[in-house]
Amino acid sequence: MSGRGCCAHDHDCVEEECGGQWTLYQHIDTSHTCCLNESSPSSCLNVFRSWDARLDAIDVPLRSDDDDPELLLHIEFTGTVKLTGMAILNMGHQGSAPRRVRMFKNRNGLDFESVRDMKPDQEWDLFESHQAGTIEYPVKPYIFTGVHCLDVHIPLNFSSTSDDPDDCDEPTEITFIGLKGEVEKRSREAVHCVYESRPVPKDHQVPGDEQRGAMNFGT
Repeated sequence: MSGRGCCAHDHDCVEEECGGQWTLYQHIDTSHTCCLNESSPSSCLNVFRSWDARLDAIDVPLRSDDDDPELLLHIEFTGTVKLTGMAILNMGHQGSAPRRVRMFKNRNGLDFESVRDMKPDQEWDLFESHQAGTIEYPVKPYIFTGVHCLDVHIPLNFSSTSDDPDDCDEPTEITFIGLKGEVEKRSREAVHCVYESRPVPKDHQVPGDEQRGAMNFGT
């Protein structure tokens, strides 16, 4: 069953210090994040930015192909995170905003065929939100802990009143995705060190060693 609990950010987010809670975009591994059925390659990366910039216009939003409203976004993180909230904003054409979101935790290799029949870890029926405010959709934190990747399936948009994606007459468009939470564990970069199996004394001499070595007193 789709959840619709939400919080409308219709207050002054700067005064309320909302932005500091929405920093997981800084921990996205952009080299391994991608989206199926996006009309412009790598445009999915344009929707991840700071909370304060969520209403800013972008040149290339995330948009599905004209004849297919479905999107499947795969997000990888640079470490392990705990997710507590999500926001999706569309400031484009009316009717093109996502109508439903299905989210999967720590899955790899998903495609449209496999994801359609798979039960999501959480699902939301969205509100059609524009500049009036940004709506936050709570995420179940007891489920979305230890997250190293997310798959976000968007099957249809508000250009259709039915549950059939084929009834959509507009492509899906997204201008901002916010992920609220905290980093649980950062990944460590490998540190490469070269050790000598057997030190060579002459490679470790300091100035004056040769003279001291020559002053070798016999017994």
